[in-house]
Amino acid sequence: MRRTSYRFAVAALSLLLALSASASCASGHAGERASRWRGATAFGHWAGWSKREILRGDAAAVRVDGVAATAYTVHPGDVPGKNGERSEVSASVRDSGAQPGAVERYRWATRFPASFRPVPDSTWNIVTQFHESDPDGCHPNLALQVNAQDGGERLRLTVRGGRLDTRTCDPEATETWDFAPLARDHWYRFDLLVGWSASARHGFVQLAVDGRTVVPRTPHSTLYRGQSAYLKQGLYRGPADFAATVLHTGVTRQAEAAAPAASARRR
Repeated sequence: MRRTSYRFAVAALSLLLALSASASCASGHAGERASRWRGATAFGHWAGWSKREILRGDAAAVRVDGVAATAYTVHPGDVPGKNGERSEVSASVRDSGAQPGAVERYRWATRFPASFRPVPDSTWNIVTQFHESDPDGCHPNLALQVNAQDGGERLRLTVRGGRLDTRTCDPEATETWDFAPLARDHWYRFDLLVGWSASARHGFVQLAVDGRTVVPRTPHSTLYRGQSAYLKQGLYRGPADFAATVLHTGVTRQAEAAAPAASARRR
């Protein structure tokens, strides 16, 4: 009787240890899934993206210079949402990783074909954005766009955050960088690092293009208070009487450990 009880106890302990190890392993894999995400191109049947605002024929899988991408095309009057002409895909807030306290790195490539035309005298030529989580109709927290004001064509990064006046859509803090002239038929390889926070003490942005830092790590609020954000990509523009196309590869997101910012400029 004693021997049977002993064997039962040993078997029960072994089973408990095995279940514990299995749960720990599963938890680790779940953490890995939460820290990484990929939004595929149309070749990947849109895997990773949770929503499409694309009218029929306005997005197609293409391969240019051996690079697999999606060609997002906007025609006059393409307004699948409430406003603005667009052809875009969206990720969920969770998959985007743009939540308070997170530090995330995003990598992808964008190409403007020889035929690309921005809306003139406007910055409303957005090719990648992190939209605030509330449906308040205000400006995105972060946007990569073409600045076509003053007769020029420049790539611009805009970041907004802090308190938001929803009546006027004026954020507490906004900063912009015109970091490169617009070039056609060139694969811009973006490496964007963001510390997501409604406070400039914890939030920051850093952008490298083609392996060169064009926006150094800069403290800035990157969320509106009480909100998160989600990634959108494609082409979103103001009204125009001509079609325009932009190409994007798939996007990857990787959670990063926060690094000290002692040498960064304080706001």
